[in-house]
Amino acid sequence: MVPEGWGLGPDGLPTTDAASVLAGAMLPFGGHKGSALATMIELMAGPCIGDRPAGNRPSSTRATARPPAMAS
Repeated sequence: MVPEGWGLGPDGLPTTDAASVLAGAMLPFGGHKGSALATMIELMAGPCIGDRPAGNRPSSTRATARPPAMAS
């Protein structure tokens, strides 16, 4: 059992069933503000570890794809 408000089932409706949440999606901590905070942390931390912006990343479907910071 998952606490209420933590996840959505595959149909997009809130659920407390763990298996249904795994097939659907987990909701962000703190709602829309938590989601924005997580995005900002990722944007600020990326350059610190040498990550590249999403537009400069190679396609992950190519056989030669490497991690973003290692891509040429």
